[in-house]
Amino acid sequence: MSKNSLLLSGDQFFFDSIQGANLLIPKALFFITGSGNSDVLKRKICVEGDESSVVLPGIPYNTSTHSIPGVLICKIKSLADDNISKKTFELNKKALMVGDGNVEVEYIVAVPAIQPNTPPVPDIKPFYSGKGSFKPLIDMGIELDI
Repeated sequence: MSKNSLLLSGDQFFFDSIQGANLLIPKALFFITGSGNSDVLKRKICVEGDESSVVLPGIPYNTSTHSIPGVLICKIKSLADDNISKKTFELNKKALMVGDGNVEVEYIVAVPAIQPNTPPVPDIKPFYSGKGSFKPLIDMGIELDI
């Protein structure tokens, strides 16, 4: 798999890390949905803006001080430079690429984790940050210098 591989509809996005909290599932992943006009083997090419299709709701989390699980909504905050082609591809947008795995992720607190005290104390952080990465569903070896 090359970081210059095009992202296609159905490729995977992994929520790799979170700072200051713990995800309570082994490996959170979601599939990106492409909206480009072109396709490869009937899978649409992903273009700028398609990263907004990666939203993973309902992920349980806790922290070192709040052991009763809460719930996060996980989404891409911003792509790394190597996730976006240098040239416009189609629809006046740039193509999305696999990249090196330095995608900025935002974890929004939907239901706060709880510290078991009397009375219980909720986590007051509204969001957490982390990193994520794209992985092709099938490495087709399609690379472009765009």
